[in-house]
Amino acid sequence: MVYNVLQYLEKNAEKFPDKIALEDDISKLTYAEYKEKAMQIGSYIIKERFDYGRGGKFCSTGSGFNRSQY
Repeated sequence: MVYNVLQYLEKNAEKFPDKIALEDDISKLTYAEYKEKAMQIGSYIIKERFDYGRGGKFCSTGSGFNRSQY
């Protein structure tokens, strides 16, 4: 059973890696390519936007928000 979008994407990337997942007038992505792009974006967000405990917008302690920036 699939519970969220990430599980759906991972499952389809395994079952149908060469099947087109997204397509527009300019380009198309297979499920394997789509999963790879999603992983790259997720890694970038974690690296650039989460600065665990060092004053970034989000941190791993407390409520998760550094209110000093607001």
